[in-house]
Amino acid sequence: MNKDINYSIFFAASPMHLMCIYELHKKKPERKFQLIIFLKKNDYANSQLYKTLDLLGFNKFIIFKMYENNILNYFPLLLLAAKLYKSFNYLNLNIVMIDFQNSFMHLLRCVFKGATFTLIDDRFNTCVAYEKYLKNKIYLPVDNFKSIRGTLARLIYFGTDYNNLKNKKIELFSLYLESFNPNRVTGSRNYLSSIKDKLGTTFPRQNKDNVFFIGTNNSESGAMSLADELFYIEWLNNYWKKKGKNLFYIAKISSSDSKISLIKKLNIKVLKFNLPLELALMNNDFIPGSICDTGSALLKTLPILYSSIEYYFVDVTSFYIYKANKDIFDISKLFCSKQVKRTIVIIR
Repeated sequence: MNKDINYSIFFAASPMHLMCIYELHKKKPERKFQLIIFLKKNDYANSQLYKTLDLLGFNKFIIFKMYENNILNYFPLLLLAAKLYKSFNYLNLNIVMIDFQNSFMHLLRCVFKGATFTLIDDRFNTCVAYEKYLKNKIYLPVDNFKSIRGTLARLIYFGTDYNNLKNKKIELFSLYLESFNPNRVTGSRNYLSSIKDKLGTTFPRQNKDNVFFIGTNNSESGAMSLADELFYIEWLNNYWKKKGKNLFYIAKISSSDSKISLIKKLNIKVLKFNLPLELALMNNDFIPGSICDTGSALLKTLPILYSSIEYYFVDVTSFYIYKANKDIFDISKLFCSKQVKRTIVIIR
């Protein structure tokens, strides 16, 4: 056993995870690490992951294929935890958590009792975790384990360690750390400084007549009807057209082909990138003058990297079916308001 050897275990399931991991690695480049990539059955999403891995220089990693059904993932993930324990438990470990809500991430806290754990940003979910749990010094998503099914999951995953995990602090490496109460959380702020260095100082030309609207999967996920989503997209297009601007719809990984086809029929140009937008803009023909977003992590990452762009919230909460979606938008406004010029409210 050699606890003098420092080692990291990184997990990633999205380009944003990889950008955060890149920053952590560059802070301590001499530290050895194992990178494990979670893949799902989405060719476009996986293509983005592979292209981001290549661009950031990660050429050694392990692929772990995920099932859509979480029950089917249980035993393969247990086996993965056992293999990691056998290989790395004797080292001085830091393990990166990519999803506060994920039970497997917390199971590893049971397996590696002597390791330190660092939660990185998973889109905007770090702020949601902070508001619900971390600021109250709760380090486990306890609401997930209150139902009969949740109680069973708690016993299967954590056994007698449940209360210990709930009170055992984890570190944060977050873009949003400056907005968190320092008496409630500990960690370091992610400034995306290594990503900025990689992008350099020479940017594509900026076209101030072009506006990007960051697409969502609101209708695909059932958060609202397709008719309502198309309504506010067309409304926003007309809003900018009256100002002499051209709107581009930026499709998400989860944007359906049928929805994209309908958006094009509204005479709105659709762009779909094979890299996360933070990195894709450097290879685009131009940088837009403005970016509109309904409340995602891009309103935090992009202003750090592209300060010449004007950023706007698009408030579509009147179309949401569920209160949870409205709550997430409110949290987004709370933590991203400094980066945004103003809010555009859309109602019928």
